[in-house]
Amino acid sequence: MSRSAESIIAEAEDLLRTAKFGLEDMVSRPGRAKTGLRNAVIFGRNATWALQNLRSVIIEFDAWYQPKQEEMKADALMRFFHDLRTSIEKKASTPTTTSAYISSFSSSDIERFKPSPPGATGFFIGDQNGVQVGSCHFLTAAKRSTTSSCRPILEV
Repeated sequence: MSRSAESIIAEAEDLLRTAKFGLEDMVSRPGRAKTGLRNAVIFGRNATWALQNLRSVIIEFDAWYQPKQEEMKADALMRFFHDLRTSIEKKASTPTTTSAYISSFSSSDIERFKPSPPGATGFFIGDQNGVQVGSCHFLTAAKRSTTSSCRPILEV
């Protein structure tokens, strides 16, 4: 059974819409951030596979698509998503991080973070580019202290 170019494109658009729903979940529904990320990454890639079905109905498809593939292979962000999809699908791992914006922070605020999570030895503070600007190391109970040692790396 042969499919039309229109039906293949409609299917690719539907998959892309599913990827966009994943992005929406990731951004606006905190409880669904990780599943949203998975959906955005996996269904985004599925949309490109669906488009490749056009090669069975459009003779010039490969001549058009091959430069697009080369462009995607050379793009660092596309490489990141390729590696992320590989991690999700083949390693059953979705590596994620969480960040927060802090407008004011002083050493007296450290007390609000106690008790520290099990196994935590400290934390670091970074700027909007991920550059570490401060660090705190908790002294362990074995040292019979509940204090922490903090130091700025950069004076701002």
